Amino acid sequence: MEMKTGTIFGISISLIINNLATIMQRADEKLIPSTAKELREAFHANLSDIGFLSFIRNIFQGVASPLAGLLAISYYRHAVFAFGSFCWVISTVGTGVSRYFIQTFNCYLGAAVNGVEHAIVYPVLQSIIADSFKDSSRGFGFGLWNLIGTVGGIGGTVMPTIMAGHVISGISGWRCAYLLSATLSTMIGLFVFFFVTDPREKKTCSSINPYHQRYLKS
Repeated sequence: MEMKTGTIFGISISLIINNLATIMQRADEKLIPSTAKELREAFHANLSDIGFLSFIRNIFQGVASPLAGLLAISYYRHAVFAFGSFCWVISTVGTGVSRYFIQTFNCYLGAAVNGVEHAIVYPVLQSIIADSFKDSSRGFGFGLWNLIGTVGGIGGTVMPTIMAGHVISGISGWRCAYLLSATLSTMIGLFVFFFVTDPREKKTCSSINPYHQRYLKS
């Protein structure tokens, strides 16, 4: 796992992967609004139904946000993010391969799960970014992180919109957009789990004795 502590052009690989994860997280949030028209036509649903899905996801995302803090205290943060990303991948794939509205979200349950998982990963990413920079440069770090997240949100809006107007290998473009997002999110989730170092681990290891380190890892 030497790659965990490596750098590319002087930039930490962990920080690069965290920012890629931010891009995918923001992009996935934009999938439903960007393909609302296609979802309505494919599932014969009302536009209000599609809007209600976004409403449910946002409500659960807000309510479940404190859960991220509890998980981050109990587990390594990169593992928490990987778990959350895989859960939102399941929800995204379910939408992309389903043929009926009720099947897709199982009475809005899928949208709620998607919101909960985004609520878990977003604060975790914020805390990792905060610990990755010194106090004097933390403002710059958050500004850069927000800029990169905005790029992800733009990409998550533009790409599905463009793909939705095409048929790719006999598959509707909007479905391909969902499957592409799920595939990339899975890859990023694996990268985060295997190659990202939690900055908190270094601080913890430098402040406790070896016996306690073994106890924490057990």
